Amino acid sequence: SASRNCALISKTMGTSTRIPAGDDKKNTKSKPSVTLPLIKLSRGAPSVYDALWILPVAAHMAFGLCGKHFVALALSFGVSLSRPHLALCWGWLSQFIFSGAVGGDAFNIPVNISRTENGSNRIPKILVQCLAPYLLYFIFVTFMGDQWIKDEILPSLAPVKVCGYPSGEGATCQTKYCGFVEAIEGTCTTGRAAGCCLAPLDVIVDEVRHNFLMNYAMMMLSPFMGLWVPFWFATIQAAIRLLPSTQLGLISNPNAHLLRAVLSGDWTTLPLVFAAVTIATFLSKYASQNTWHLLKLAQTMVGGSGSKTEGKEGKTKQTTEGKEGKVREAGSGLASTVLEGRDEPTLRKKVQ
Repeated sequence: SASRNCALISKTMGTSTRIPAGDDKKNTKSKPSVTLPLIKLSRGAPSVYDALWILPVAAHMAFGLCGKHFVALALSFGVSLSRPHLALCWGWLSQFIFSGAVGGDAFNIPVNISRTENGSNRIPKILVQCLAPYLLYFIFVTFMGDQWIKDEILPSLAPVKVCGYPSGEGATCQTKYCGFVEAIEGTCTTGRAAGCCLAPLDVIVDEVRHNFLMNYAMMMLSPFMGLWVPFWFATIQAAIRLLPSTQLGLISNPNAHLLRAVLSGDWTTLPLVFAAVTIATFLSKYASQNTWHLLKLAQTMVGGSGSKTEGKEGKTKQTTEGKEGKVREAGSGLASTVLEGRDEPTLRKKVQ
């Protein structure tokens, strides 16, 4: 029934609020549980509140800049991990906090670009997000000065070493493309640790395959994770960054590269980075959606109710896509809330 279908969607979206059926509607008073993201930014029609979208991106950039101080503090306390591993731990913490607090699209511009279900509503928000590095630049220059930016900030924002670009000058070798299996077995070495530069095409290809692997895994596994989605998202991201097949180390979010471009004036590699992350985000999103649709179709066919389900197109659309955001009945649920920052309570109300 429609009531049971709405209840299933409510459960998938990661909330304990139950939509009762029949007489149960009058007697049931359920308390809503914690829902993600914790901070709900407006994802509807353009309004003055869109100005708030500058804050998550700026906060994420500033948080990333604090990583070197975390590494130095950890080493001063005698932590036995190396600097790269400590930086990886800081990246894990950053992903965990921001994905759970504001949702993926609030602090990752390519993720917001990929949210085609929002149509033109997302355009003002994207433009506001792109102003975040200029806000930080204004704060840094006003309170600390240009020289402080050159001495303290730019050294911690390492560029992608691309062969034939200014960032790749001085590199004596070029990274090698390695498959997942051969790199793990040790039969192929990328040369990333030796400081080799990447061919321009490899920047896109390497990021696409590793970013796709991360996002696709999360979107498929999220229905079984509940409120643990931010934890597992950060953990899977860290694990993929450690894969020996990565030539880049998985960018995932281009905020640091955008900030570096604004502060240094070097925009040469930024289009490659943005293209890589955006393509990977689009591919993983639509691949996971189609996978869940195929699984749903297979389930209906095995259950022998395919024709009945297809005959009720309106109800099927309501339970598998919703009226906004293409909610997948079996699966995107909380991952759409956390990875893409879906405005879950509003969406669930519309589905009802």
